[in-house]
Amino acid sequence: MRTIITYVLVALFVCSCANIRNTRKYELGNGIYDFRQESSWHKKSYVYINEDTVRIITRDHPTEAIIPDPQQEQFYLKKTFDIDVMTIAFKYRPKSIYLPRQLTTDFNGNLFIGYRLDRFKVKLNKTPAGIQKSYHHRAITLNIN
Repeated sequence: MRTIITYVLVALFVCSCANIRNTRKYELGNGIYDFRQESSWHKKSYVYINEDTVRIITRDHPTEAIIPDPQQEQFYLKKTFDIDVMTIAFKYRPKSIYLPRQLTTDFNGNLFIGYRLDRFKVKLNKTPAGIQKSYHHRAITLNIN
């Protein structure tokens, strides 16, 4: 019973380490993206986001801003180089045949270097109160350790 309680406490501690709010790297913001809508190809574009509008300036037409068609889903792809540092406060190793349980509090760190692809999907949904925007974010990171 004591082992089960220990596992539950460790699981709760590990699960509570996540950020409560998203950092800026997970939000769609002003910058250079590959933009496309459902019926078009990706275009390298500068995206400017105001409170209620999105303006897109492409390389093909740098003097005029494109306002996306609200009837179609919008896709924004951002490619970046990512460097992070990860640390672990302690390690717990369960008992094995030849070794007892171990809890080590030595410094454990890792440098994370990778290439990151962020994909944002903006969809407009009709609701009884009007039109509501929904944002979906997915990211893939290829790393070298």
